[in-house]
Amino acid sequence: MIEKIRESIKDIEFYHYFYLMTDTGCFQSVDHLLHISHGCCQQGTHAQDDELFINNSLNKLVIIDKSMIMKSFPNKWMSNKIKEAFMCENYESTYTSGSTSERMQIVRPKDWWKGEYKRTANYNKYLMQKEINNWKKAILTTAICSNMACYLETPSYEERIIHNTLFLNIHPDPNTWKKTDIERICYEIELFKPLYIDVDPIYLSILLNKISDYGINFQYTPQAISLSYEYCTKNIRKFIESHIKCPIFNLYGSTEIGYILCECECGQMHLCDDLIQVELIPFKNRTDLFSLIVTSLRNPFMPFVNYKTGDIVKATSSNNKCECGLRTPTNIQWVMGREKDIITFGETVMTYGDLDEIVYSLSNNLIFVYQLLLEEKNGNLIFRYTTFNKKDIPQIHKTDFKAKINEYFGTNISVNFIFEQSIRPEISGKFAIIKTI
Repeated sequence: MIEKIRESIKDIEFYHYFYLMTDTGCFQSVDHLLHISHGCCQQGTHAQDDELFINNSLNKLVIIDKSMIMKSFPNKWMSNKIKEAFMCENYESTYTSGSTSERMQIVRPKDWWKGEYKRTANYNKYLMQKEINNWKKAILTTAICSNMACYLETPSYEERIIHNTLFLNIHPDPNTWKKTDIERICYEIELFKPLYIDVDPIYLSILLNKISDYGINFQYTPQAISLSYEYCTKNIRKFIESHIKCPIFNLYGSTEIGYILCECECGQMHLCDDLIQVELIPFKNRTDLFSLIVTSLRNPFMPFVNYKTGDIVKATSSNNKCECGLRTPTNIQWVMGREKDIITFGETVMTYGDLDEIVYSLSNNLIFVYQLLLEEKNGNLIFRYTTFNKKDIPQIHKTDFKAKINEYFGTNISVNFIFEQSIRPEISGKFAIIKTI
């Protein structure tokens, strides 16, 4: 891995500005220290120690983030590989969704995501050993996330099929879907017959709800459904599982990195391939929460070394072998949300995942889409929510929710409840579960 990193970044000027700190306290260039490290690894360490050695070396690298890349792109990323790709027009350009910060431009080889699908299939038995060239996949998410701003135009069914992938959504807000939109989506799925469907869980839940409301006869069942793009609450997952009888699993990744973690049939998260290294940095004062740092060389034009994803994960202190038979090189249990979307009172931190545990334990599966808003000026909380049956929750649930929130933070906090018929997504097309106003 060390040698692969050295080769991947050696002519990318961006990485020439960052240094490693050696054990002696001397600063060395990334290229030099990685070269020395590789030599030591070959001469003085055992094979079984390689992974630990790699992680220790990566830990000394400067952590890069989205803002650093955006400031330096494209000038400091013009490697020989990118220049050659530009000359041959063998590349594609895209942007991140902007859910963690501003939208960042990415350059990668053409058909890059096809390789991502293939790698992911090797870590999920529901997709394993399927002929990748014959795959048909449908995507249901925000048009921005699909890299097709469909709502700015009205592309046809044929125009929305790219590389055996059908992009279903053409509106920025799924709450605005009318009966004709639902009928179109159902018809296109049945016509296209995708092997599996990759969905934003909220978008799929709204679709299923509206199918029921309009009395639409929809019979198609894919081989599997992957839940990605944003955090899937427990109530929503349970709702989806009760309406679609096929394997459902979580996928976690990003536009810039690709797929990082995939949930197997045992509910365990696995790294999607061997060209990814992860580092977990303790988050705040929590022993179970970590900032996720990723090293990925899968995009030869823009390799990411010690890249801060902006997401928080829950992890255990040790790795356990998974019963599915796949190796589990990480102790990550779940992705808990984004670092920027947390609430803190005193020393106590609340993430998406922490809030979801409270909602799931008290709502009796009634609450659908929800938001916890922190009023920055006075420190009060506002809980906005919708329900699956479009009726308000009983007062007892509100009382219990406030009690659980106060118990969690160890202080008396004012909580105002607002029942909504719908909650709009952010400008990125994603739904903010926690937000400061």
